[in-house]
Amino acid sequence: MLTIKAEIKPSSKPELGMGLFTLQDINKGDIIWQYEQDLDVCIDVNRLNTLTYVQQDFLNKYGWREDDKFYLSCDNSKYINHSASDANLVCGEADITYASRDIKAGEELFIDYGSFDDDYDNYSSTLI
Repeated sequence: MLTIKAEIKPSSKPELGMGLFTLQDINKGDIIWQYEQDLDVCIDVNRLNTLTYVQQDFLNKYGWREDDKFYLSCDNSKYINHSASDANLVCGEADITYASRDIKAGEELFIDYGSFDDDYDNYSSTLI
């Protein structure tokens, strides 16, 4: 779950659609997202075939896989776009995401999906 105030609006990179922008200054090292068991979703990959096509599609679009689990955040963090070169967020230990540098209010948040999603190689060629 996000630990910062943020808003969804059109991405600074129009080809990406919507993006997530911080409404507050963030210091390097600040935690901006942390997995919350009672709020975020964790699904065993063996359960995927019990989900409808629509549910699977949503999970594939907004979720990520680590080992034998799929995760889905319950909040607007799903609008954090991918960037390998401009990422200002990084994944850390224990299911946390933190700022890799100081981030000013109004900046869009980016993370390298390849740093946490085990399925990244399966869709990375479709990313801008």
